[in-house]
Amino acid sequence: MEIDGKTETVHVKNTGRCKELLIPGAEVVLSKLDNPKRKTKYDLIAVYKEKLGLVNIDSQAPNHVVQEWLEELSFDLVKPEYTYDKSRIDFYMEKGKRRFLLEVKGCTLEINGMWYIFPQIRGLGMTPISDNYSIRSLREAKDYLKDPVLGVRLVEISKALLELNTSDPHAVFGSPDDLKLRSCMTLFERVDPQNPVFGDVLDKYYRGERDQRTLEILDEE
Repeated sequence: MEIDGKTETVHVKNTGRCKELLIPGAEVVLSKLDNPKRKTKYDLIAVYKEKLGLVNIDSQAPNHVVQEWLEELSFDLVKPEYTYDKSRIDFYMEKGKRRFLLEVKGCTLEINGMWYIFPQIRGLGMTPISDNYSIRSLREAKDYLKDPVLGVRLVEISKALLELNTSDPHAVFGSPDDLKLRSCMTLFERVDPQNPVFGDVLDKYYRGERDQRTLEILDEE
């Protein structure tokens, strides 16, 4: 790395696939450590990629974030780096008589991530990804919401949006994902009008405005 015109060797914690990031001229974020026993003065923390922003390189950062979150929950015990048989698991938790093991993985989703997380009705997108991951019908949307994994996760992350200290969807997701969120919430509010979370998200981020194209597609069924 070049720091103030001087070439420095830095420690890279993440030894995974970095060839798309660590290219000549890339801007980076470093952490300087005052440890005379170290061979390098700096750790590489993040790399800036054009049209994406900062990409985390510190493989321990996700674990630190998750540990802070776990300690705010009602677990009786949270133990990092737990040894189970011959494997090392990131976290072991206890709550009453229940025991939990949690493995943490950090990643940066670069393209079209919204369709995986907040699916929308088919007919809104024009890309192969939007076609493959869109909801085909109201019946499929009902099955999605009833799924013990997919439906539960959708409700949980929708509730998490209500806890953010902002009502600006563009600040959270950027464009055009801020519009995709409205489409998703409009779809699943129609699927389950008894669950208030989808309407609450629409009220918070869009002043109650539903996505009209989504409603038109559903009305055409």
